[in-house]
Amino acid sequence: MVPQAGRGDDAAAMGYAAMTATRAIRELVAFDLFDLLQQGRAKYLQLKGNRRALWDLAKPFLRSPVQKTLWTFDTGILELPGAVVAGEDALARLTLLNEPGQSVVAVASSAVALAGQRGVFFEPKAVAGGVAVQVWRYEPAMQIKTQGVDPLSLWLSLQGSSDDRIQMALDELEEQF
Repeated sequence: MVPQAGRGDDAAAMGYAAMTATRAIRELVAFDLFDLLQQGRAKYLQLKGNRRALWDLAKPFLRSPVQKTLWTFDTGILELPGAVVAGEDALARLTLLNEPGQSVVAVASSAVALAGQRGVFFEPKAVAGGVAVQVWRYEPAMQIKTQGVDPLSLWLSLQGSSDDRIQMALDELEEQF
């Protein structure tokens, strides 16, 4: 059983607002991935089935964290607070995929505004020799232990790729979690 993160202090400790945690819990129950159990005043989430079954059931409900991708020639983007290695670049660090020719970083939308204030110019289309900047729906640097994005978010961000090499590396990554 997983304790429900409905209390404000529990949610805050995980970096989320209490309302966000409560909404997430409601969705997990509504998607029939967990049962909500109550013991006295405490509420708990209970996994339905095993972890592999949960993963297979949850996949259709998951979406990519990438809102849009911009490109820049300014490598200073790599030094922005909260910028982390993402995309094929991060996948190559976690699997046997070869390093890509282009650096890829993930940032929150607030970092793009900060970069603009610092004079970084973005291109709306891919530029050879530039840096691909993925703008994420949430803070990509939530996992401080690594220099890249978390494996689940990385997997989600690359699901739409038609490149067979990437799909094979994603299968390898999926087996890791």
